[in-house]
Amino acid sequence: MADNVLGLDGKPVELGEPAVDPYLVGMLETLLEHARAGRVTSFGVVTLTSDGGYSTGFCVAEGDNPTTLLGATSRLVHRMNVDLAKRAGDDT
Repeated sequence: MADNVLGLDGKPVELGEPAVDPYLVGMLETLLEHARAGRVTSFGVVTLTSDGGYSTGFCVAEGDNPTTLLGATSRLVHRMNVDLAKRAGDDT
């Protein structure tokens, strides 16, 4: 399928092998360890893929309050906005 990818100019694009981020892999492995130990009961996730796509998903365990997960997700969005603004040099 990689040979089917065309750039905006219509020419084939070489994708190559995606880079592996050890920090990302470590974070996911730690999360999985917590889940296996029963310390994670619900979660929401967004993944960006090496081909430019994304996916989303969530799982709310029976007995957990879904609005708590929604509130935590809103907090994450806020933290990301603050961090991205700092990276861009925006002081607002």
